[in-house]
Amino acid sequence: MSQITKMGISYRFQEGKVLVNHNKFLGYTKDEQGQLIIAPEEAETVRRIYREFLDGKSPYKIASNLQKDGVITGAGGTKWYDSTVVGILKNVKYMGDALLQKTYTLDFLTKKRVINTGHAAQYYVEDSHEAIVSKEEFAAVQAEFERRSNLRGYSKTGKSKFTSDYAFSGKLFCGNCGSKFRRSKWGSGKNLQIVWICINHQTGGDCDMKAVKDKALEKAFVRAMNRIITNKEAIIIEETSGPEFDFEAIDAKIAELQQELIDAVRNNQEYSTAEIERLQAHSQRMKTDESERAWKGRLVEEFKAYLDGEALDRFDGDLFRKLVEKVRVESMVEVEFVLKVGLEVKEIL
Repeated sequence: MSQITKMGISYRFQEGKVLVNHNKFLGYTKDEQGQLIIAPEEAETVRRIYREFLDGKSPYKIASNLQKDGVITGAGGTKWYDSTVVGILKNVKYMGDALLQKTYTLDFLTKKRVINTGHAAQYYVEDSHEAIVSKEEFAAVQAEFERRSNLRGYSKTGKSKFTSDYAFSGKLFCGNCGSKFRRSKWGSGKNLQIVWICINHQTGGDCDMKAVKDKALEKAFVRAMNRIITNKEAIIIEETSGPEFDFEAIDAKIAELQQELIDAVRNNQEYSTAEIERLQAHSQRMKTDESERAWKGRLVEEFKAYLDGEALDRFDGDLFRKLVEKVRVESMVEVEFVLKVGLEVKEIL
């Protein structure tokens, strides 16, 4: 009976039928036919998580804010963990796709489930249900994960953990050695100053970059943005473009090769699946590239709309995270703001 049950589940996966335990799956419930449908209030929480991550917040900060606001988790509680947030940000189901059989049941009597590391086939179903976030937004989140994982600190590994505790956290980079800057306090009482220091320089490395003041950075950003707003007609933003992809032709070729594979199996003939796997990987890369371009195009349009607003009268940390990719500290008196839309603006501190 256990084997028959496994075969039945495997057959449903092959048919692209998604089996999901929706009881603890934030954002979705099921209709009378057992199909996944969006739970509006929960879906807004998911969108908030994606939005805040792309605006520069860390999973830990997002979880902390959700818990502070009393937002309900998928399990029905109010205790949020950064691992929960990461799981939501990396779950393809939120863009309408489904990776089936990520885990499998060893024995239906004990109900013990384990991670599928190749013991059973996995199935990827595109557009299996209504999406909560767009494929473009999902791709942008995965690209942001990659960017953060490659942030250079100054350690034996050359990398350091991303944090968004402060607006400039993870955003400042040394123009001399490329290392990140770390927040530090100078003085005390009325003489207390917040500064940012190159980690390489601070730990005795071969970098002579001087510290920059937190308040000076804030004022420099306000001036840079107001200069952009004032001269918006002269600002040239590169439009996102790229080659047109013929997905239909690739899918047709994959289907043709898959039929050849089926025929070979029926005739007990050997057949290499290398070309099928290559085309599938190529198709996935193209879809990712297209999604990332679409997201960048959306950012450009949002930025152009923002330029029609009023000048800044004070520093806004959330706006800084949303607009700025990174800041290169060229010296103790000059920085360059690199915006997510591709603009690079130098400013004196």
